[in-house]
Formats: sequence, C-alpha cells, structure tokens
Amino acid sequence: MTRQAWGRPAAGREPAAAALLSWLADPEAPRLCVVSGAEASGKSTLLAWLIAHGTRPGTPAGRRVHGIVPLAGLTATAAAWMLADQLGVAARTPDELVDRLAADPRRTVIVLPDLHAAADPRALAEFALELLGLDHVRLIVEARSGGGPSTTLSAVPAATMDLDEPQWVERERYTAWAAERQPHTREPDAPPLAIDLDDPAAICGADPWAVTARYERSVDAHGGLRAAWLRAGASLTRDQSVPDRAVVLLAALGDDADPRLPRALADLAEGAPWRVVWRRVRGDIHPRGRARRTRWRWAAARRRTGCWPLITRAPSD
Repeated sequence: MTRQAWGRPAAGREPAAAALLSWLADPEAPRLCVVSGAEASGKSTLLAWLIAHGTRPGTPAGRRVHGIVPLAGLTATAAAWMLADQLGVAARTPDELVDRLAADPRRTVIVLPDLHAAADPRALAEFALELLGLDHVRLIVEARSGGGPSTTLSAVPAATMDLDEPQWVERERYTAWAAERQPHTREPDAPPLAIDLDDPAAICGADPWAVTARYERSVDAHGGLRAAWLRAGASLTRDQSVPDRAVVLLAALGDDADPRLPRALADLAEGAPWRVVWRRVRGDIHPRGRARRTRWRWAAARRRTGCWPLITRAPSD
C-alpha cells in the first residue's frame, strides 16, 4: 500500500506539527501531551490536521489516531460513551471503559479537544488520568491556557506545547492565516436550547449528548426518565430516529417510573422496526411472568445495560 503524504498544517503550525509527530513516535516520551494556548491561537486547527491525517486508512501505526472526543459540553460519562463506541467496546461508565481497555493492550491514541469547554472539566481531567493509568494509552488533550483542568493534569508527567510561545509557529504564515480569518468574526455562541426533561417526546427528539449532560447535572428523577436514560447509555446517543430511541428508552424504564411513561414511549415508538414485549430492570420489585423462563437468553444484554429487555421485530404491515 502506498503511504499517503501528510499535508502542511494551517496557521503556520509546522513546528508544532513536527513536534506532535515526534512525540507520537517516541516510546520514551510521556504518554500525555497537553496542547494549550489562548483563544484563536490555532489549537483546534492543529489537532484537526492531526486527526484528518491520523485517521486515514493505511496510516502507519506510529501516527495512528484511534479515538477523538470533542469535549465541549460533555460530561465524563458522555465522553466515555462516545469513546467506547469509537473503540468498539461496551461501557456504561468511565470506570467500565478503563476496565475494557485494560483487557486489550494494543497501542491506543486518543485526542481530547476542548477540555476547557466541557460540562465538567475537572471530572474529565480525572477521567483522562484514569486512562493514562493504562500503559498502552496515549492522550493528546487540548486545554486553554490558565484553566483549572491543566492543574489536574499536572499530576502526571506530560509533554506540553503552549502555542502562544514563538517556537511553535512560522510567524509569516500565522500572520497571513490570522488576516484571512479577521473579517469573519466569530458569532457568539447561541444559548443552549431548553429541553423538557420530563417529556419523553422532547428528550427522544433532542440532541442526545445535551440530554445526557442535563440528566447528569439534574437531581430530579424526572418520573424515571433520568435513570432509564443513564441506564441505556450509548444505545441512546447513536444517530437514530425518534421511534428507535423511544424503543430503547422504554426497554430501560424501571417499574418505579411514572405509570404514564410506558404508554407514552410506546406511542412514540410506533413505526419503529422493533417493539418491547416485556422489560425488567435490575432492582425492579414487580416480576413479569415470562422474565424467569427466558432470563438466561438475555444475560449478555444485562451485562451491557443492566436491563432484561425482550425486544422483537415488529410485524410488517
């Protein structure tokens, strides 16, 4: 296979790009690289260049990127779900993901942009430290200069690259790049859309990562929807239709939920290719007739989700 050439990074970041590639190839280098700098210093541009090239088919192992989780707006749980999906493992919590990755000692390079913009930067920094407890994991973390998360990450040896320092830039190319960007002033971020966490239709149709973050920060049970959502985990954050998401959420609903929710979710699930015949969640106290007879068939599903759902394909019209 012909090796593909790597293009030049934008923003005059050739020195920084060369340093990143050297770090990736050096087995003696610290396994954490922290890329910092002020806003609009080119951090995201540099990491986008690395990700675009490092995820192409045929990329040599020493330059390969295996997982990318943009952390803006995410919690540690949501980040673990996203990363688990990319790495092909099942994990409901950050600790479970670390356990799954510990069982596979292959080199794993993970890029975590926008730590400073996460929903809980400190918790995500601590999650990063847990990942670094695995000798085969390397992390590239982007964090804006002067943030608290950088202090948490300083607990372990790290290669650091502050893009505000002159050795990481070709000044003429950076000046030209900045001038091209100048007319396009950045629009202020739109306020986050309100999501009614008590409404199954609202949460099934909203951005699943935003729903996850709001449920994690909420102390209300929301009629049982919060527990069901966090129980079903990454099965709800995949790109899917409202009926498909309603089926998954219904399967994870506990028997202590608002009694109106099963009917509401079943109505939302109309048109989905699957339907829930019965469900049983760990901790339920009202057994269902067929659960005991067929429980052995769903042991694998329970280990992944904590549920005993029986989901069958809906009859075709």
